Amino acid sequence: MGSPLPSESELVERYGVARNTVRNAVAHLREWGYVETVAKRGSYVRQRGSQSADSAADD
Repeated sequence: MGSPLPSESELVERYGVARNTVRNAVAHLREWGYVETVAKRGSYVRQRGSQSADSAADD
């Protein structure tokens, strides 16, 4: 696992967007393989070279 993403509330405050916008953005990043979410721990940037992120970048 890589670096942790800021919390939803931090991202909402930092970028002045709705919480739903943050959730959708993180969901897309997870779907594309750039972010991994761990229950009760948060979301993390996937390590470079991980298969999911590499295959998503090829699409």
